[in-house]
Amino acid sequence: MARPATRRACIQSGLSHRAKPANPRFVTPRIIASRPPLAIEYRPMQTTVPVIRNDIQGLRALAVLAVILFHMNSSWLPGGFLGVDIFFVISGFIITRLLRDQHACGRFSYRQFYLSRARRIIPAYLALIVISSLGFAVLLTKGDFRAFFDSAKAALVFNSNHYFASYYDYFGPKAFELPLLHTWSLAIEMQYYLLMPVLFLLLPDKWRRPVLVALFVLLTAYATFRGGQQDSTGLYYSLLARVPEFLIGSVTALIRPPTQAMWQRLACAAGAVLMLASLVLIQEDTFKPGLPMLPACFGAALVIWGAINQRGNPLCHPLAVAVGNLSYSLYLWHWPILAALRYIHGSYELPPTALASAALLTLVTSWLSYRFIENTIRFKRNLSPSLGLTALIVIVAVATIWSTRKVNKVVYPRPPVEVTRYADPALICHGQVTGDCIRGARDGNQEILVIGDSHAAQLNLFADVVGRHLNARLKVISASSCLPIHGFNLQSVPENARAACKAQTQQVEKELATASTVMLAGRWDLHANDPVSVDAIDKLLKDASRRHQHVFVLMQIPNLTADLQRAMRLKALGLAPAVEVDDKWRLANTRISEMTRQYSNVGVLDFTDLELWRDAPFHGATPLYSDSDHLNEIGSRLYGEAAKERIREALERQALPRPSTATPSANALR
Repeated sequence: MARPATRRACIQSGLSHRAKPANPRFVTPRIIASRPPLAIEYRPMQTTVPVIRNDIQGLRALAVLAVILFHMNSSWLPGGFLGVDIFFVISGFIITRLLRDQHACGRFSYRQFYLSRARRIIPAYLALIVISSLGFAVLLTKGDFRAFFDSAKAALVFNSNHYFASYYDYFGPKAFELPLLHTWSLAIEMQYYLLMPVLFLLLPDKWRRPVLVALFVLLTAYATFRGGQQDSTGLYYSLLARVPEFLIGSVTALIRPPTQAMWQRLACAAGAVLMLASLVLIQEDTFKPGLPMLPACFGAALVIWGAINQRGNPLCHPLAVAVGNLSYSLYLWHWPILAALRYIHGSYELPPTALASAALLTLVTSWLSYRFIENTIRFKRNLSPSLGLTALIVIVAVATIWSTRKVNKVVYPRPPVEVTRYADPALICHGQVTGDCIRGARDGNQEILVIGDSHAAQLNLFADVVGRHLNARLKVISASSCLPIHGFNLQSVPENARAACKAQTQQVEKELATASTVMLAGRWDLHANDPVSVDAIDKLLKDASRRHQHVFVLMQIPNLTADLQRAMRLKALGLAPAVEVDDKWRLANTRISEMTRQYSNVGVLDFTDLELWRDAPFHGATPLYSDSDHLNEIGSRLYGEAAKERIREALERQALPRPSTATPSANALR
């Protein structure tokens, strides 16, 4: 005979130790395909009516709508990204309650548990990856699709959180263009599902709650500590940093909920205040996993724990419940749709018509996914595909995804390689030292050190032209998103590029010790607004003055409003993207130029008035750019031809120093 506590748990979960229900009046609720069962609890044995947790479905609706609003425009709901954290709390609660009750009844099966999780998540998820791969194979350029394909491979094995942690900041400037970025949270959820049953069931019943609480405290402390470190970009995607959010839900599942209406209302009201305040007040630029996520997560836990499952609860409104039913599909489909529209428009900011289209497309695709994929596979008892059929479906899906590489090539003929890059990456010193880094006349009578970020890397073929004209050796050393100079702000560099930035900085430090002439090039509209990087530039100029080095700061070339290669592909697909010169770079050039005035050894090379840019981004019918702000190989050579004589004149004038200014200019950038 079952122990009282165990029997009570079995009754509440609708299970029994025996094959038949202990109470003949007990009826397991029928599963209806068109309306999935919600989180369910059962009343004591004297009643046969299941208690449907509509409030949890309403909480899912709140979470997914918060995420979607944030993704549509982050200013609408600054902390909307915390909706994902609320989802993690809900998952922790549901899974722990399921594990506890099934294990108490002797009905738990690892096979059935993992199979149910797979049926819940994988079918719609796999459909998303297959359909997104086909769609973005048509839309994306070669380089962009290569990155997408890598992310799709990681997503297939639920490892996309690690992939994106290595390459992309979730709040970074280009994150909105990554169609599968949102799969990081699903990867973490699946990883949690793999670990939680083993951890939970290995623990004796009396140890479960204290151990889970201790784990919560330790991992929250870990996440908070890591968040305070300089190199913490990848922490956002970390399983260890996110487990505390699941554990909040897990511990909530092990605490008896209040029975008095007053305490229920108080818990739900406090939880609602904590969640809503977090969604409104927490900002993306200050958020990191750890302590900042606790108010929203505790708020969600309080709402679940309060368990107000009545018509008077806004979370139980039929509309909220309906949105909660759709929440998984809404989350899956909203982000790729927004990413596609932003890719087409070339901007994070979307016009109202595009946002309205995104909302409508998300609703339609989510309903179709929910109706014909989620419900069909999860809730039809007579639909149980064999292992062989399941394997065949997976093989066909994976083969389709792999075939999209061919689709990407066939849809739009790729332009010549010299149009798509600024130099052969294997032959330049960009992010690494390759050979002696010399361009131009290898036996020239003078050497110029050219340093900077990718705006210096794009000058390699430019340097060949200029160097031969001057009979000079130009040594070009650069790093992606980084000025390789002492003191540059590494936090502004993507995490995967920081090691290369450090290595190139060390190489540049060695070269600066002996260089007589230095040319500095960079994307100033990024660096001129970063006080740390500005101080590093100022220190470089000051040290060069002390070493009696001549420094030339090359002004940024005109930027475009959109990526030229993307625009050419989109135009071939029947779309009409506008590509024009963007004026934002002008102000940055002015500010950097003002900064140099206090140094007599520093000159400014401003070639933005060249005839070459008159019809930018083209020169006649020839495209000059490889994207929105980098020249291609053709453009780099043409730039060198157009500027070479003016560079000669500047070098000849360097022997005539300007009068030194005793104090910095009032307009010098700080």
